[in-house]
Amino acid sequence: NRASDSINEKAREIVFTSVKGGSGKTTLTVNFATAAALYGTSKKGKGQPKVAIIDMDLNYCAVDTHFTNQGPIRTIPDLIRMDAFQKEEKSFQPGAISNSLWQPDGFDNLWVLTGPQMIGESEEIKEEHIEAIMHELRRSFDYIFIDTSVDLLPPILTAFGEAKTIVFV
Repeated sequence: NRASDSINEKAREIVFTSVKGGSGKTTLTVNFATAAALYGTSKKGKGQPKVAIIDMDLNYCAVDTHFTNQGPIRTIPDLIRMDAFQKEEKSFQPGAISNSLWQPDGFDNLWVLTGPQMIGESEEIKEEHIEAIMHELRRSFDYIFIDTSVDLLPPILTAFGEAKTIVFV
């Protein structure tokens, strides 16, 4: 991963992280994602880009609090608990991830996948889940913004490895 990777390259996965809570990384993640949705370009160079936000702050998921319509359909732990993950294929069942995304009001090209909402749920998320989510989202989205927690747990480190750009706040 190189900080010099252009945001306009084919793969546009950007992780926001910090070593301290309250640094503004969630706000920056949301602002960059909404700016990409409003002003970015699609991979094909025509039309609005499709933008995804993955809320992987395993301690305090707060991306949804930045939008007026709060309340995810499903969270990442919900996907895991409903046996949507196929271990042998290392992927989720078709449609499982897309059915778990929700759209903030006022956007038709921005989607959010919410992380754990309850204490202890973060322990259910493994590296293979993050790899599968990223693989699936790459097929459909032009930009993927990931908000992470300050803890450098294996799923967070996997997100770092999957992303093209890491922004330290």
